[in-house]
Amino acid sequence: MVADVVVAWAAEAAAGSILLDLSTSSPAGNRALAERLAGTGHHFVEAPLTGGAVGARQRSLVFMVGGDAEPVDRCRPLLEQLGRATFHLGAVGAGTTMKLVNSLLAFTCTWASLEGLSLAAAGGVDVRTAVDVVRTGGASNFFIDRAVEGIVERGRPPQFSLALAAKDARLIEELAEAAGMTAPVAAAISGVLADAVARGLGDRDWSDLVVAAEASTGVDLILGPAG
Repeated sequence: MVADVVVAWAAEAAAGSILLDLSTSSPAGNRALAERLAGTGHHFVEAPLTGGAVGARQRSLVFMVGGDAEPVDRCRPLLEQLGRATFHLGAVGAGTTMKLVNSLLAFTCTWASLEGLSLAAAGGVDVRTAVDVVRTGGASNFFIDRAVEGIVERGRPPQFSLALAAKDARLIEELAEAAGMTAPVAAAISGVLADAVARGLGDRDWSDLVVAAEASTGVDLILGPAG
């Protein structure tokens, strides 16, 4: 738990030191940690990221940062060595909020694409042809444009597990609740990911969401080679 790390770290760290947290957690929890550290003379900066293990290896991560300007400026050189973009979005909580928004869009585009392709296949449309139509017709997204090519590979070594995705989806629901918003899409995608975990896929890589789609729809998604 980050909170346990904070207690141990604050007991040893020099005054003015910064705890830089790259994990994805709750905005409210991070604000509480920042307040706690401020009371001990320390700083808290959140910098959740997108790009995963591949982005880390290629130093192409994108950081969504929340925190006071001075400690963020001290962290920026390190973040810029690790990534291709660093966005300072405001006070602690803003960075994590943006990460959860980004995750909602990524999760939703992926599942909507898999569901749509399943409907096409169930109706007798070749999956490769369906992909070409969507790319050409203007309803495409990052999954159809790039990631769909990976559905022919199953069982990749996990880099971002479906269990972690399900955890983030629950955080998105909590974010909406805290804002007093109804978020039916967030609730739906949280249910999808919880179902994937319940099917025993929690330790599988995110790319194996296609396996969950096939299990829930009963439709095999067979993508032929690109023309």
